[in-house]
Amino acid sequence: MPKLTENLYVQNPGESLLDILDAGIQGSPSMADKGRRRLAHIINTYRVPPASREAQIHQATYATMKTARDFTGDKHDVEFVSVHFPEDRDGIPDFFYRAEDLQRSVLDLNTFTIPRKLPLVFDILHHGIEAIQDAEYVVFTNTDINLMPYFYDCIINILNYGFDVIVVNRREIPGYSTEPDLMSIMYSDYGVIHAGFDCFVFPVDLFRKFISNQACVGAGLVMRGLLFNLVVHARKMLMLRDCHLTFHLGQDRAWRDPALKDYTEYNRLNASNVLRELSTDPEKSRLLKIFLGDKS
Repeated sequence: MPKLTENLYVQNPGESLLDILDAGIQGSPSMADKGRRRLAHIINTYRVPPASREAQIHQATYATMKTARDFTGDKHDVEFVSVHFPEDRDGIPDFFYRAEDLQRSVLDLNTFTIPRKLPLVFDILHHGIEAIQDAEYVVFTNTDINLMPYFYDCIINILNYGFDVIVVNRREIPGYSTEPDLMSIMYSDYGVIHAGFDCFVFPVDLFRKFISNQACVGAGLVMRGLLFNLVVHARKMLMLRDCHLTFHLGQDRAWRDPALKDYTEYNRLNASNVLRELSTDPEKSRLLKIFLGDKS
């Protein structure tokens, strides 16, 4: 398990998770000693045509979240928090807590060739965290990220080994039909590695330290600002690049549409703003240079 910095461990492709046990953590954790963990899983829900493929994918995501929470049972507390625009309140599953409605979108901040009412990632996190009552940790994923049944149990076990921030790279499987009878097959399909960032776990208290930006979801590079914050603020961070914890149906890359490149450039600028502001601190700058491979 490579250690990039004093606080950052990275699982390489093909590397066993067993190496986590040797990543500077002494002894084995005891679930009894750690007590109940309290997680709040935040996602941005939005309305789509009921009979559409996107609606089917959303329903599959919600189903895998519920299955993973049921798998955990009463050992730990896992609550689901929906963050959304006012017009998107319909269709949110009744097992989600509804956060306060979002009131602005990226269109309030910039102009684009193709106007799309997209929320800002730090607005989603802010509204979701404001809605949390007593959770210790945030789980934040995109609406099309499916969870394996043991997802929460695995995340909690890793937290119990001393990590406080976890980033999970998804696996991509073929674009299965979302019929319930196929779910066991989808779970079994190992798929292929995807390098993007779409699943984050971090302490609620860490959020107030972050340098926010105005990057929008639904476009490339949206999570870079969040990632940079985690790299410099984590006590012990683990990046899981090749594990079977989350998966995505199909290999669509809608955000790579050349017609939407102005959104990606907008997010690139916002990520650069976070990087520049964090780098005014010499220690944070050092950590970010190592993370980004800057040998200067």
